[in-house]
Amino acid sequence: MAFKRIVELSYPIIPGQAGRKFDVEKIDADAVAPVPRLPGQWYIMHNVVMVNHLGTHIEVPYHLRKDGLDLTQFPVENTIGTTRLLDVGHPPPGHGLTLEEIKKAAILAGGVQQGEIVFVRTGWDKAWGTDEYLKSPWVRPDALTWLVRQGMVMFGIDAAGVEELSNTQHESHYALFDHNVALIENLRNLDALGKRKTFMSVCTPIAVKGLEAFPIRVLGILNYGQFQI
Repeated sequence: MAFKRIVELSYPIIPGQAGRKFDVEKIDADAVAPVPRLPGQWYIMHNVVMVNHLGTHIEVPYHLRKDGLDLTQFPVENTIGTTRLLDVGHPPPGHGLTLEEIKKAAILAGGVQQGEIVFVRTGWDKAWGTDEYLKSPWVRPDALTWLVRQGMVMFGIDAAGVEELSNTQHESHYALFDHNVALIENLRNLDALGKRKTFMSVCTPIAVKGLEAFPIRVLGILNYGQFQI
């Protein structure tokens, strides 16, 4: 593929400003492995201690299902591909996006197709870093179930998640995880995609056995084309 433009759709993680635990310790490389290092040579590594639900991150079924897929088991082919952008306007704080609202946005976007990733644009990333951010819009479970039935394989949103923070039943998470659909929380910069209905995205996490989530760098690839090899 020939890539013409790549858009950053995830937040950087800044040590000391991450909001949740993210500690880094710089160490010399030869403290880890028997590597040759000249006196005073800059050859470093880091120890990292962190919470894995941090910044823009992906969640897979093992998060809420004991027998669910972990990061090594989730199909990697579902993490790269055509992405359908649903624009729901600018919902108010705490608004639960309804089935009707999601259907309307999907129709305007040309309809969700089998095997597609779906991102929802609420504009809530403007509140990132403020107390208001945790009052973000969320998505009702029947709306997510409908998207799954259309063939969606991964769901992302530029908000704190798909659930009210006070919800203990997690129906919206289950609407995804029970069908092996992954969730990306805290997307950003979806406005940079303009009025596009589809684009290519890369949302592939590192493969760690026994983990249910991890920070992720999400890239939107625009104006891509085929070339001969």
